[in-house]
Amino acid sequence: MLVRIYETMWALYAVTVLAIVTTGNFTMFTSVVLGFIACTLTFMGIMSVPPVIIANPAMPNPAKAPVEAPATRTGTKVEAFGVWKSA
Repeated sequence: MLVRIYETMWALYAVTVLAIVTTGNFTMFTSVVLGFIACTLTFMGIMSVPPVIIANPAMPNPAKAPVEAPATRTGTKVEAFGVWKSA
């Protein structure tokens, strides 16, 4: 979510700069203010975006179908030892 907000803020910044330049209001003071805003956006991106990307929680595993136990024969005599198997 923070990545989308960050990208949206950069898009708004670019639209604002484009509007200021096309209307002819771009002065030295405006460039200083826009530079501070760009520096702030860059710092915000450094502080908030990488932790969100790195610490993304894992997706849950889909539910698996239950596995049926293999059929066993009961009551068969084991010839090697001469005893009855219980399972």
